[in-house]
Amino acid sequence: FNKGVTTVTCTATDTSLNIGTNSFTVTVSDNELPLVSSPGAQTANTDASVCTALVTYSTPVSATDNCDAVTPSCTATGATSGAVGLSSGTFNKGVTTVTCTATDSSNNIGTNSFTVTVTDNELPVVSSPGAQAANTDAGVCTALVTYSAPVSATDNCDAMTPSCTATGAT
Repeated sequence: FNKGVTTVTCTATDTSLNIGTNSFTVTVSDNELPLVSSPGAQTANTDASVCTALVTYSTPVSATDNCDAVTPSCTATGATSGAVGLSSGTFNKGVTTVTCTATDSSNNIGTNSFTVTVTDNELPVVSSPGAQAANTDAGVCTALVTYSAPVSATDNCDAMTPSCTATGAT
């Protein structure tokens, strides 16, 4: 019997051609959850100059069901939040849990989760004014030097405040 309600009618006829009937129903219910397949844990480095990574999963998320065609959907929580794709997504630096679900026509819900870990391996960029030359200050053997341009630093993920250490003839 297929999923749903089926009426079964039984009859019997005797030699006098009397016919007796009886009916009953057979109800078949789908209680099996859809099976959601995911790629497992994914890792990536941030893309150049940004604090995110476009991650293409090693295998796309898919779902099957014993009765229906089902389409999964995925939601991210953690470092990244919101809807993400079945084969890729853009993720922030850190650990994100991706939970994928599929619902069949009997409202059975299958789920599967995996993590995406994005690491920042990009070095900060430090800008300096270049070589500086100065004469000693009057009456001393040192000089107070004001750089011709400020020292600055930028990073793809973090706010940077550079610090400087002098070595050599200081």
